[in-house]
Amino acid sequence: MEMIFEDYFPQLANHWQVGESQLKLHWDELRSDRQFLSDLNSVVRDVPEFMGACFKHVRDLRNYRCLLYLFTRVIQPEIFVETGVLNGFSSAFILLAMRHNRKGILYSIDLPPDDEILEQGNRPVPQGKSAGWVIPDSLRSSHHLLLGRAQTILPDLLEKQSSIDAFLHDSDHSYSHMMFELGLSWDYLRPGGWLLCDNVEANSAFSDFERGVDGNGLIVASFNTPTRIWKHGLLQKPLRAVDCDDHAGAAASVKGKKTTAEGAPGRLEQAAIRSGLPGGTGAVPARGSMPRAGGRAKRGPLT
Repeated sequence: MEMIFEDYFPQLANHWQVGESQLKLHWDELRSDRQFLSDLNSVVRDVPEFMGACFKHVRDLRNYRCLLYLFTRVIQPEIFVETGVLNGFSSAFILLAMRHNRKGILYSIDLPPDDEILEQGNRPVPQGKSAGWVIPDSLRSSHHLLLGRAQTILPDLLEKQSSIDAFLHDSDHSYSHMMFELGLSWDYLRPGGWLLCDNVEANSAFSDFERGVDGNGLIVASFNTPTRIWKHGLLQKPLRAVDCDDHAGAAASVKGKKTTAEGAPGRLEQAAIRSGLPGGTGAVPARGSMPRAGGRAKRGPLT
């Protein structure tokens, strides 16, 4: 049985430092948006893999996506980056919130439809479709989809943006790839920005990273039963950013690496140090080699 979403409102309100009444207003706003559900139903109606699907309530699309909507409405990010798109339901919820916010750009990274993806319980994108195909046309003006491997696209995208307000990891959930994305994106988050991570139950990457940056994260579960577990992590970057060497204890001693003008490792090197990936000496150990997969989500149910 799916968890009752409203039960998390007190924790979310406290974590986001807003009143529960504000969350309830946004929740009512989402639940009453019949046009959004109609648009999604129109898109999936003639797709064989969705035969018979008819979304009658936003709950039908899972608590996780409702959480992303509330997050985007409350935090009001101007630059939001996500990895892992698949059909695009999560992206659609973020973009709907941005439309209500009247601001915000969502950058999404995923693999081209013909690329091989790691088997992580997800079903493939329907035949003839590409990542993000369910996103209604009315929401696409705020969306930029980048196809390719996250190891290549994400560093370039973050470097161009200089700083971002929110990052969502929802792609390859191997430990090493999660730590790569979390460590890299953390250095580009503005002070007070947010890191979100889906499927934190997959391994200890999120909790290890949270501990490594002395963070105060929150875990929200869509499912938490013996037969199914699906959890999501949220972590805010402190308003006063702490230097990487304060946590990893190694930044100042790194030798032979590209450095900033001040002599400290550059952002890519800092991310490697924090996450313990090749090129860094952080306290968090990497497990396994760098993954081949670059950006596709892993969800069990098709929706």
